[in-house]
Amino acid sequence: VAVRVEAEAPGAGVIVEVRVDLTGAGDFGSPREVEPGARLVLDDEISFDAAGTYFVAVQVAAQAEGDAASTHARVQNIARARVVVTA
Repeated sequence: VAVRVEAEAPGAGVIVEVRVDLTGAGDFGSPREVEPGARLVLDDEISFDAAGTYFVAVQVAAQAEGDAASTHARVQNIARARVVVTA
């Protein structure tokens, strides 16, 4: 399954961190390396071993004031998508 993440930071914000859970286990793991910016596009692929319904998720953090080096004023959001695999 091809997965595409597209995110935009609001206002003057910049995206500073992305964590992905492609297995639906709720484990976002370590952040992916991203170039801080107002917009992000991330492409990935995942395969599932068995038929079923899976939920893939992404957590994106933006620094609201546009200061990528700051750990303050970060806004996080999570988006999920349902993937149905049939035999």
